Amino acid sequence: MLGLSRIGIGIAFAMVMVSLPAQAGERYSLDHSAPPGCPSAEELRLRVLARERSPTVTTRSTAPPASVRVRIVSSSNGPRGWVEVEAAGYRVVRKVEGSNCDEVTSAIAVIIGIALDRRATPPAIPAAIPAPLTLVARRHFVLGGGIMMHDAPAPDPIAGPLAVLGFQRLDGLAPTASLSLGHARSGWIPTEGGQVRFWFTNASLAACPWRWVPHAATALGPCLRVDVGTLRGRGKDTSHDRGSTGPWLAPGGSFDWMLRIEHLALGASAGASLPLIRDRFGFEPLVREHPAHKPPSTDVRAEVWAALSIGK
Repeated sequence: MLGLSRIGIGIAFAMVMVSLPAQAGERYSLDHSAPPGCPSAEELRLRVLARERSPTVTTRSTAPPASVRVRIVSSSNGPRGWVEVEAAGYRVVRKVEGSNCDEVTSAIAVIIGIALDRRATPPAIPAAIPAPLTLVARRHFVLGGGIMMHDAPAPDPIAGPLAVLGFQRLDGLAPTASLSLGHARSGWIPTEGGQVRFWFTNASLAACPWRWVPHAATALGPCLRVDVGTLRGRGKDTSHDRGSTGPWLAPGGSFDWMLRIEHLALGASAGASLPLIRDRFGFEPLVREHPAHKPPSTDVRAEVWAALSIGK
C-alpha cells in the first residue's frame, strides 16, 4: 500500500527622466525620458513651440492640458523614440528612428506640434518617422496557455499544460501580475516496493513590481511567486492499489520575459521555489526508511506560453 508521512537580478539602464507638469495656461504636460547627451525636456518644449502652426496659448480655455509622453532609447541601429499625445477625444502614438538623438528629438517635436493643433494641415513627415502609425497600449491583459516544468514534485522533472491570465502596464515601473494554472503527470517509476506515478496540480501567483521595458513591445524583470497546489502519488503492482494526496506550498522567485506583437503575447519564466511542505511517498512498511519519493528543498521551475493580448 502506498502511504503518506508528512515531515513538514538587476539590470541597470542609464536614463535621464524628467516629468514636467503643465503650468497654468500651458497646452500639455510632458513626461520625458532620454539617454544622457540627448536634448533635454526643456529643449524639446522649445522645439515644439517653434514648430507649432498656432503657437498662441488661449488661457481662457477650460479644456484640460494634453498629456505627452516621450521615450528615447539607444540601440545598435541608432536612437529610437516613442511619443504619445493624449487629450480629451484623441490619442496619437508614433515610433521614431533617426541617425542621432537630435534628429529623433526634432521629429518628435514635429509630431507633438501637429497633435496639439488638430486644425493644422499636417506637413510632410520627416523620412526618419516610419509609417503607418503604431498604436501602443499602456496596459493590457493576456489570456492563453502553454507548458510548465517542475523538478521537485516527482523523482524526474515533469511537464504539463498551463493556462495563464495576466495584467501588465507598459509605462512607469511597468508592474505585472499573473496567475497560471497547470497540471502535470509523471510516468510509472519503478521503486523497491513497486511502481509509482505522481500527479501535480499547481496555481502560481506572480507579482513583478518593476520591469525593464527596452521598447514598447518587450518587458523583462524579476518576479515574486507563490505556488499552491496538490501532489498525489499512486502505486501499482501491490496488494492494495491505492494513492495518497498532500498539499503543496512553495514561495520563490523567477525572471520573466514577455514580447507583445499586435494582439499576440509570448512569454517565458524561469526560477526556483522553496517547498514548505515536503511529504514522503512510499510503500508500507518502507515509506520511512526507503521512500519512493521525497521532494527536495528546492524546486526548479519554468514556463513558456502564448496568449491573446487585449490592450487599452
